[in-house]
Amino acid sequence: MFMRGMLRRLPLVALTLALWIAAEPILHTHSLQASTTSGSSVCAVCATGADRPIATPAVVAPQSVIALVPDAPLVTLRSAAPLRLASRAPPAA
Repeated sequence: MFMRGMLRRLPLVALTLALWIAAEPILHTHSLQASTTSGSSVCAVCATGADRPIATPAVVAPQSVIALVPDAPLVTLRSAAPLRLASRAPPAA
């Protein structure tokens, strides 16, 4: 009985933890910390820069194609001549 209740709550706990981890850099503040002028931070999020947005590189499509791919040569397969073997069945009486 105790395990069923835990198993029902496990997805809710996992969802809550995922939402908390995803929202933490967005909602990150230091309201109780006095402003320091040294610039060094004791906060792990601020020290690693996880709260700053990541600049994505601009990807541009090429204007012209330089390499040409040659056509593959046509390959024709010749069928082998059928083998004429004696039957392995016993002779008909």
